[in-house]
Amino acid sequence: MSSPGPAACGPSSDRSFRHDSLFYDDDEQLVRVATPFLREGLAAGDAVVLTTSPRAAQVLCEAVGHHPLLHVVERNQAYNT
Repeated sequence: MSSPGPAACGPSSDRSFRHDSLFYDDDEQLVRVATPFLREGLAAGDAVVLTTSPRAAQVLCEAVGHHPLLHVVERNQAYNT
């Protein structure tokens, strides 16, 4: 089952950061749902950190374009203990 859009975990108590996740079925759905959300944040001057697979990062970077506030971290690197 997939979610219709990003699911916000909400702001932290001291700052207004969001941690969103998206479950998707294919690249088309990923781009359709995530691209407007990412572009809106970047246009507002917010930094975006994508922690995802190399394939999803490639698809999203191609859709959004290269931006100095867009940072990609491979999920295996981010969640490695």
